[in-house]
Amino acid sequence: MAAETGSQCGGCGKWLGLAPGYTVRALGQQWHPECFRCAGCQQPLTLNGGANTFAVGHDQQPYHEACHKQLFHPVCSVCKQYIPEGPSGQTEWREHPFWRLKQCPSHYADGSVSCCSCGRLQPLADEWASLQDGRHLCLECLDTLVVDTKDAQPLYDEILGFFAHMGMPHPYKAPLLLVEGPVLDEYAHKEGRRQDAAHAPMFSVRGLCVAHVYTTIPSVVRAVGQGLGFGAAPVSSIATRMAPLQQHCSVSALLVMYGLPRLLLGSIVAHELMHAYLRMRHVTGLPLQVEEGLCQLVAMLWLDSQDFWAKQQQGGYQERLLSYLGYQIRTDTSEVYGDGFRIAMEKFQMRGLKALVEHVIAHGQWPNWSA
Repeated sequence: MAAETGSQCGGCGKWLGLAPGYTVRALGQQWHPECFRCAGCQQPLTLNGGANTFAVGHDQQPYHEACHKQLFHPVCSVCKQYIPEGPSGQTEWREHPFWRLKQCPSHYADGSVSCCSCGRLQPLADEWASLQDGRHLCLECLDTLVVDTKDAQPLYDEILGFFAHMGMPHPYKAPLLLVEGPVLDEYAHKEGRRQDAAHAPMFSVRGLCVAHVYTTIPSVVRAVGQGLGFGAAPVSSIATRMAPLQQHCSVSALLVMYGLPRLLLGSIVAHELMHAYLRMRHVTGLPLQVEEGLCQLVAMLWLDSQDFWAKQQQGGYQERLLSYLGYQIRTDTSEVYGDGFRIAMEKFQMRGLKALVEHVIAHGQWPNWSA
């Protein structure tokens, strides 16, 4: 502390020389003791004519250390405690890239559960719903839970209508079944889908289009103009040809894991219905990136169509979940699903979904369209 004259107070702006007493020099300025206040609680930062230890916030304002910690120190969304310093002496935390929730790194190794829909970790003080297979749902996702096969049918019909509106009606309605994880795993293994599960955390392990592919047995067909009746040519001159091979597909069912909220379930059903549409058009053997990219595109387009519905729901959470599911698709880094979606979206924006799908069916690859 020192008597100062000829300067303006950093707080009230008055000339310090016009008021008797001591001043505080801090933050490159001089202050009346009663004007040097915490930007948090607005209480003076001086005591008995002296300045307390203070902290400077991100806004370059002075704070009591306790106020600064309360306002700026990260709090864990799980344990609700201040996140402690790590071995390096710095405060380290993990943050969800979409929800922007900060958590102690230890909670990713201590058995803390996450919501199987939105991916958030469960706060210790909250009670979440537990499903029989060990999955958990937060209360917000639980609000639109689709429990079983019967409950899913209205949503299924809605998504079939979405396909018809996009110019791609399904020739027939395959059964949609909500099943437990082991059943889904069993049929996924039979369909050869487990090898790509690591590249599709949302779709490949939660939904499956069960289809049967069969090929006609090649048979002999008489050549045009040749006969085998009276007056026919000698046997030595009879000409025949092989009937061309024909491949047919039939979709037995769509299997989707039970116990998911409406928006997540719907996006998975839309994804699997795109697989079903291709099979019903007798298309198989597409490059994995092409087929899965198309399916992700359709899932994204269906999610986009749900914006009005989400806005009608109370609380705003369904809008956030809708954004999160779209974020999951857009930011997928895998070559098959992520890059496949981005290529499909680029082509879709050029000529639309119907033209894109028809090109893939006809040529078995991405179109070489220019912008």
